[in-house]
Amino acid sequence: DFNPSTGDTTWFHFRSFADGNGYSIPTGSTGILWQTLDGSNRMLAKLTKKTSVYTQSLTLTLYNGSTTVTADTTFPMTQSRMNFIDISLKITPVLIRADVYINGALACFASFGSNPNSLTNPVRFSLGCSHTESLALGQSFSEIIVADGDTRNARLNFLRPVTEGVYSNWNGNLSSLGDDDPTSGLYTKVPNQRHSANLSTYIGAQNLSNLVSVSQTTRGLNSPSKIKHTIRQGGVNYDSPNINLPYSLQYNLYDLQLNPATGLPWTSDDLSSLEVGILSVA
Repeated sequence: DFNPSTGDTTWFHFRSFADGNGYSIPTGSTGILWQTLDGSNRMLAKLTKKTSVYTQSLTLTLYNGSTTVTADTTFPMTQSRMNFIDISLKITPVLIRADVYINGALACFASFGSNPNSLTNPVRFSLGCSHTESLALGQSFSEIIVADGDTRNARLNFLRPVTEGVYSNWNGNLSSLGDDDPTSGLYTKVPNQRHSANLSTYIGAQNLSNLVSVSQTTRGLNSPSKIKHTIRQGGVNYDSPNINLPYSLQYNLYDLQLNPATGLPWTSDDLSSLEVGILSVA
């Protein structure tokens, strides 16, 4: 699930492996690679795998609430490698259109010249099974992005906390923040406690878009009910708005398009002197 686009176009991006040995869709499977729905749980579009072995092509199905239109990709996925899939879905009162890109090239599109059932922007999507029968060869997906703008050149770089920063008020081992185990981590029972960390080295492209600070949280009856994400640069803390904490597990995001210390787009040099952290709030 995700927040709807602020405009009329939503972009989806993910990487998916295509086996070089062919595949067959299991009995009873829909063959869905990707599908998306609007806030009323109405299907908007889906990508399905063609059933013939070795083609490794896709079929786009676009919905308007009453009927569908389909289009086949004009070229297949590249075999024996990860493929980049980008989908642009535009929904207006007078148009519904989807464009599918494979490894940056337009592979197919479909459209309706009307929106008779007032479909709205997508708010959820799901992924099926990649072009392989072997779990070892990539049944999973990676680099999943939903955005308001073009994702064809988008890449994710995941930087983990590696050493303590200026603040270390929370309890626990910093290394537990990067172990992918939601049952471990830092904790505090006290408000107004800060904890910051230096990040692993950034080795990606020089043209940076956004910096997104991510946390996974849960709380108990005797813990603070809110946190803030913090960015520390040049000796100054830049705090996010309050993030309310439910008792259930929750992902939290603090998305910064500009460096708050300079008001300018991020550079790779900014990341080398950056600390990220958390602040407990009563």
